[in-house]
Amino acid sequence: MSSVTVATRFKTRSISYLFRWWTAWKVDWLKPEPFDWRALVFIIIGAVILLPLTSRLPTVGWEWRLHVEGLFNDTYPPWLQPGIKPLTIWPERVGLWLLYGAFMTALGILTVRAAAGQSRASMLSAAALALLTPLVPMLLWEGNMAMVVVIGMAFLPFGIPWALVQPHLAAFALLARRKWIIWAAVFGVLTILIWGLWPLQTFGLLGKSTGHPIAMGWMAIGWPALAIGLLMLPFTNANPYRLMALGTFLLPYVMAVHMILLVPAIGELKGWRRLLLFGLAWFTLLTPALYIVWAKYLTMLFPFAVWWLLRPQKNLTPEKSPV
Repeated sequence: MSSVTVATRFKTRSISYLFRWWTAWKVDWLKPEPFDWRALVFIIIGAVILLPLTSRLPTVGWEWRLHVEGLFNDTYPPWLQPGIKPLTIWPERVGLWLLYGAFMTALGILTVRAAAGQSRASMLSAAALALLTPLVPMLLWEGNMAMVVVIGMAFLPFGIPWALVQPHLAAFALLARRKWIIWAAVFGVLTILIWGLWPLQTFGLLGKSTGHPIAMGWMAIGWPALAIGLLMLPFTNANPYRLMALGTFLLPYVMAVHMILLVPAIGELKGWRRLLLFGLAWFTLLTPALYIVWAKYLTMLFPFAVWWLLRPQKNLTPEKSPV
């Protein structure tokens, strides 16, 4: 077979794949995704109902105080303080406890939504597994703003301001729907009109975070992570969880706690695949426990598994929306 024939076949197959990829992407990308007002109502109710429990959790939530006092403002978007205002009008610990309840409720909602079409028992068991992953107590202990991001993701597109409080992975999820991209773009323009060119300072300071001993991302663990991400890119469809999993490899900086956004993907799977993903979620403990590079690569098995296990099974067949 001549080199010309091989090149022609490769070109034909590449064009055919790109056409099928774009066709499948467009179907998901153009989905209307109406605002789920019930999710917001349940989150508010959950925050209140769970207050007797969350107020007794043996957690510190030390980062929450820093956010309330505005000590992290230089590394967070300028709308953080007004964004968490509904929680900071209460005494500091009460606001933290309400955040805990809202976060856990939102995580359960996202997981049940990802399991849509399954039996009630399957949906509830998926939500239970999501809440039992180690990232949940890690976030409760730290008081990290990734909890606010989870809440925002549960009621898109109106939740975009909260989802983008930590834009690391959430921004990748928003690429999955045209409507979300438009809303995010409009919101971004408004923030610049109000606060000026804030991204120049905020994202510039994030570079310092890559030196944190438990930081991940290709600037922290090396170029192979970026190379893997680039290889994953052409095989990624418009699934928010697969896009966020891809983001963990493409981003120069990411923390294990940011991967909480991938946890609801457990709901999309069934049987041994669900249990496998739940088990790999426990690898997120390795990075903060061991502080070494190979532990970080083991942690990255979790987002890679999300990307691999949620792949379309038949020629990029369009999927239901998991978020």
